[in-house]
Amino acid sequence: MESTATKLRYEKASTILASKESPEKIFQLLALDDVEKKLLSDTLFHKWMRYQDSFNKANPRHQESGANTLRVNYNWGGIEIIIETGRQNPSTREMAEKVEDAFHNYWLTTKTTPKVALRFLYLHEIGEKTLVNPKFSTWVKYLDNFNDRYPGEKTTVIDGLKAHYGDRALLQMLNAAKEDPSTKKLVTDLQSALILKWRDAKQTPEKLTSMLDGVPNSREMIDRYTTLISGTRTTT
Repeated sequence: MESTATKLRYEKASTILASKESPEKIFQLLALDDVEKKLLSDTLFHKWMRYQDSFNKANPRHQESGANTLRVNYNWGGIEIIIETGRQNPSTREMAEKVEDAFHNYWLTTKTTPKVALRFLYLHEIGEKTLVNPKFSTWVKYLDNFNDRYPGEKTTVIDGLKAHYGDRALLQMLNAAKEDPSTKKLVTDLQSALILKWRDAKQTPEKLTSMLDGVPNSREMIDRYTTLISGTRTTT
């Protein structure tokens, strides 16, 4: 049974939507800034989206971004909750994907780097399971789109990961993912990329041995690195 507050909220909606206020103002007047998990299934949110579309068509020089309105009213953590909750409900799954796409487009427009986007997706908190988390594929797709849009500022997956994880944590992450068929090739590519990063940083095998002591398969990686730099020295 609907609460009195909910009934009043819906009763006031028609008047609010007829006020011709900005979409951001309407969002707050409809109390959509206090719904969070239930936002995508809220009837008033759908009405608000239609209102925003009409507003933008009528005001081509004063466009308002739905993604920005959500960002202002919910922090990134709240937005992630909204999207994940929406994905779990078949009736709101498509809407959740649209909201996610809108945010990725917003990030691109505002030139949000992949390193920052990784934090927005909270991938920096997942640890060893990062590569097998569904959000990782989402992040890689964003990184590719960023590189396409800003070719002068291209970055790589290994750079994004190294910005948040040290080499010990990276090796543990690779170990956790290499047995999964869906990430086996990714692990191989990232291992090679990490070795090249060591070469560029002029790491010594001795330092790596000390730094990675106790990490499974670290010896194999260090041996590959030693072979690489030995070959480089031979040809120079």
